[in-house]
Amino acid sequence: MNLPPNTTPHAAFFLATIVSLLWVTVTIAQDLPVPQNAITILKELDKIDQGAKANENNRRSAAISQIQVAANSGSAAVDLYLRSLESTKYLESHQDYVDWSRKNQELLHSLSFQNAVQLQMRYLAMALQRDEKHDAFAQIPECLAYLETLASQKSLRPAGASSSSQIQNQKTPIKTISTDKPRPEALALINQPIDKSSVVQWLQISDLLPDKDFAPSAGNYQSIMEKNIRGSLRAKNDPRIIQTWDMQIAMETATATESNSKQQADAFNQTRLPDLLFHKAQDTSAIGQPNRALGEVMVLVRNYPANPSMQDWITTARGLLTNPPVPLTAVAPATNTATPPPTPVSPMPTPSTPIVPSPGH
Repeated sequence: MNLPPNTTPHAAFFLATIVSLLWVTVTIAQDLPVPQNAITILKELDKIDQGAKANENNRRSAAISQIQVAANSGSAAVDLYLRSLESTKYLESHQDYVDWSRKNQELLHSLSFQNAVQLQMRYLAMALQRDEKHDAFAQIPECLAYLETLASQKSLRPAGASSSSQIQNQKTPIKTISTDKPRPEALALINQPIDKSSVVQWLQISDLLPDKDFAPSAGNYQSIMEKNIRGSLRAKNDPRIIQTWDMQIAMETATATESNSKQQADAFNQTRLPDLLFHKAQDTSAIGQPNRALGEVMVLVRNYPANPSMQDWITTARGLLTNPPVPLTAVAPATNTATPPPTPVSPMPTPSTPIVPSPGH
């Protein structure tokens, strides 16, 4: 390339760079010929895709097997948890791991912590088993069974307001010797998002976890019920959704009763219970039973006149009276194919409006 006289070296380099870029741009702007071996390339891609899926399935199966074994008992679950902790958080500081594990032997052997780790392993296995064939709807029975187990664990319930108030009113301090005493570390662990679990990090399986319709925490009853169960039931207008509300109401009623706290019982009766019943009525209407839903909402309107949600209830009741949803049976398309009934879920026995008795009454 001929350059003007008196051109400095820097200017020469700059001009040469511009010319090179222009040449590259012209070259890239011209596409290559159509591949003659397109079929061969497609077969190669299919083979690579199949290999990648096989590898993913193998990773999933290996992880499920290892985690299910750990979920068989509290001690086995803690053992896997410790191995994962040693290989992640304490990977570069083994002595710190030894010191920590020695210091926390009482915690590691406590019922609360072992229950938390075991349930987290069970929930993690359920997450790994979720796929296109075993979707959220198919997994409902497993999720309901899991929630029943979770709700029964007193060792994983935060200490109620009654505990502190009763102890403060005692002249002599009471020494707690209960083996199912809730541990803060256990509550923190089971409420931890499973993708942050040391087991997930150790096994490198975060990419195998569900990205929708699955609550992230093994200890959040409400979130699991909504995301893992009710979401898919609503999508199919499945009447079993009403039983999930009965199940939750029964669980929360029992928890409030067992607290032995007048304050907690009153808060549940006046605020939480009406809220649960209203959401149940909304789903009752959505599955094609607006008249039943109207009756349930009117019970709330009449029994809880001071509730802050009163205007929402009145608006809903008016809508059900003046613009009720069309019953699902009236709009179902005719078909010659018989649809099998949904798998029944054992109903939870609970009164229509359970009231938690306040202590002393």
